[in-house]
Amino acid sequence: MALRAPEAGLLPDAFDIHGTSMSVTADNEGPARAIREFLGPFHRSALRRSPQVSFDVRTLLAQTAPSLDAEVMADHGALRMLRAGSRRIVEVRDLGWAEADMETAAGSISIAGWRESWSWSLTRLLFLPVWAQLLKRTGRYPLHAAGVARDDRALLFPASSCCGKTVLTLNLARAGYRLLGDDTQFIFHDDRGVAVGGFPESIALREGALPFFPDLTNRRITGGRILVDANELPTPPTNVARPGIIAFPRLTGTPDSNYRLMSRVEALRRLTTCTFYFTDGSTVAENMGAFSALVAESVCAELEVGTDAVRLVACVERLEEQA
Repeated sequence: MALRAPEAGLLPDAFDIHGTSMSVTADNEGPARAIREFLGPFHRSALRRSPQVSFDVRTLLAQTAPSLDAEVMADHGALRMLRAGSRRIVEVRDLGWAEADMETAAGSISIAGWRESWSWSLTRLLFLPVWAQLLKRTGRYPLHAAGVARDDRALLFPASSCCGKTVLTLNLARAGYRLLGDDTQFIFHDDRGVAVGGFPESIALREGALPFFPDLTNRRITGGRILVDANELPTPPTNVARPGIIAFPRLTGTPDSNYRLMSRVEALRRLTTCTFYFTDGSTVAENMGAFSALVAESVCAELEVGTDAVRLVACVERLEEQA
């Protein structure tokens, strides 16, 4: 397969993901910029040591996935996930494929040319799955959850899309809580025990959530989302917090917000459905151990997210009193 020659002067980008060093090289400035913007909270100007995780992004003259004797792990039509030995592969129709080698901690992405409109698909559909998988090798376990923090304690809201986690996060951030992230958190151990590491990218609000935030009605809509930059919030984001609250949100459509405490066993079961591709035998035990430690040190609840922002914040404050 012919590759385009690297553009002159293009150098590796370096990132620090909560103590894990990572490099990304690319032969095209377009995808390099897309990944750089996606990983903006972690960007570093130069590599200070050999990277623990590396990625290489290549643009091809034609899109033909490699022929592999691979096991299909998931098939969603336009997107497939496969496994071949230590390799994990994601294919996206008409875009390209990504591979991660769990033994070498090296990832590669191959895409059929480049268009600026592909930035979201490149970062979320190709890069994110293999990136999340490789980070598990270094003890950083991604969790699909929004999160804020106050007084060094994390409030995590694990959920799938359309459950209210972004509405909840933006309301709390506007009320003075510090943003950890709108979509992804990292659970890991440090010298103080279990930690929650944030990913404070822009808060991406769906158009359907605009009735909660009428002041954002005139904002530009990008890819069906209204973006609120972390710098617009009254308090700056935070990088790391300790376990505090795990609340599984659900939109109610009514003004009131309420919570129901739940057992840690039930919370752990629910939490494992919010991880990123919880399928790798080489890291599953450690992944479960990190989540178990997080749950053991948290107050766990279901949270009904109402439409009234003042009542919602007051409900979360009452829940905090349980911690």
